[in-house]
Amino acid sequence: MSKIQSVRAVDQVIHVLRNNILNNTYPIGSRLPAERTLSAELGVNRLTLRAAISHLQAEGLLQAQQGQGVTVCDFHRTASLELLQHLPLKERLSEVLSLRQLLLADALSQACTSATAADITRLQSIANKQLHHRQDTAFIDGDRQFFQILLESTQNLTLQLLYNSITRITNQQEQWRAHLLDNKQQALGSYQAFIKLLQHRNPSLAKKTILGHLSETETIEVTTLLTS
Repeated sequence: MSKIQSVRAVDQVIHVLRNNILNNTYPIGSRLPAERTLSAELGVNRLTLRAAISHLQAEGLLQAQQGQGVTVCDFHRTASLELLQHLPLKERLSEVLSLRQLLLADALSQACTSATAADITRLQSIANKQLHHRQDTAFIDGDRQFFQILLESTQNLTLQLLYNSITRITNQQEQWRAHLLDNKQQALGSYQAFIKLLQHRNPSLAKKTILGHLSETETIEVTTLLTS
C-alpha cells in the first residue's frame, strides 16, 4: 500500500480506506489492521487515521467498538445514497434515473399546488436560456438550476434534500453528463412540459404524466395541453 503524501492527509486516508472497502480488499465483516500497523502502512500519524475512521463511520462503512477494533460494515444496509458518489455509475445509471423520475413526479405534483407565478416565471426564464447554451457545462448547470427551482417551489425540505443528494451523485459522473447531452432535445421539451403541467394545476395528472401512468382519456388531455 502506497504511503500518503498530501497536506490533506486525512482526505487521502479516507479515499484509500473507502476504496479498499468497496473493492473488497477489506471484506464486509473483516477488521482493519491494528491502528499502529495501519498508520505505518499509510505513512500518517494515528490522529489522522482516527479522523479518517470517524468519517467513514459516519458514512456507514466502518464500526469501531471498544476492545474489538474497527469492523467493515455491510454498507448495503448501513450506508446512504451518498455512497454512490464513490461508485461507478455506469451499471447503476438506470436505477438513479428511475429514482430521479419518481422524485420529480412527486415534486411536480406538489408544486402544482404550491408554486407561485414567480416560480413559474423563473422556470420559463431558465428554459428559454437552455435553448441558446452552446457550452455543455452551461447546459448541464442550467438543467440543475431548473429542477432545483422546481423542488424549491414544493416547499418540501425532504424532497429538496433528496434532490440535492441525487444531484451530487450525477454531477460527478461522466455517464450522467453524457446521457443528458445525448438527450438534449428531450430535455428541452421536458422543461416546457413541466411548466405547462404546473400551470394546469392538476397534481394527479402531472404525476401520472411523468410516470407514464395515464389512461386513454388522460393521454388525450395531456397531449392537447402540451401541444397547445
